Amino acid sequence: MGKVNVYLPDDLEREVREAAIPLSSVCQSALRTAVEQVRMMRHAGDLGDARDVVELTPRLTEILATHPRTVHDLFGAIVIHGQNLGARVLVDLGVELPPPAKPRRRTKAAGDPAGDDVREMLVTAYLVALELRHGYVGTEHVVIAMAREGAPTAELFAALGLDERAVRARVERLLANPWRVDAPGQASPTPEALDRLEAELHRLHGDLARLRSSTRGSSSRRSST
Repeated sequence: MGKVNVYLPDDLEREVREAAIPLSSVCQSALRTAVEQVRMMRHAGDLGDARDVVELTPRLTEILATHPRTVHDLFGAIVIHGQNLGARVLVDLGVELPPPAKPRRRTKAAGDPAGDDVREMLVTAYLVALELRHGYVGTEHVVIAMAREGAPTAELFAALGLDERAVRARVERLLANPWRVDAPGQASPTPEALDRLEAELHRLHGDLARLRSSTRGSSSRRSST
């Protein structure tokens, strides 16, 4: 049986040991899931079918609905759409983009060559999301993947003065604090960031309601005794 080293932060290692979690079994299960998802994404019949394999953000789903034929088409759709986190990252890094516009949907014809390079870019974006420990794939992961050395758009990003490290750092800063305004033209968070914030608030509200219900139930039981 092959052996793969897994490196954990010290605090996580202590917690794993204290909880007696079977690390090997957990890692094998997670890796099998990731391998299967990559395989399914690479063989999806349509780019939009990727959402049946992994969770895509609404903005990325809208952009994929334009059926980009090439990675450069995909980049152009992100830029034209404008109202997505990937575009905001570019603006924050000093790239001047045109005013946002709804990307024009293109009917996918039979035998459309929309392709393997776009599909592979989505796979790379999924791997980026795994590296960042995100349970979804969004335009922010796509632009990181596009900036990677060897990507079809790597020279384009280099011409813009951007590399993967800079793009990744900006994504992490924006996700940590979507309200920050430290670049020209950014007066408010993106709709994508607001969607996530709203979802998180709903989740926290549900957790609080369950906690209150549990606390009241415990109090009632103690009172009855």
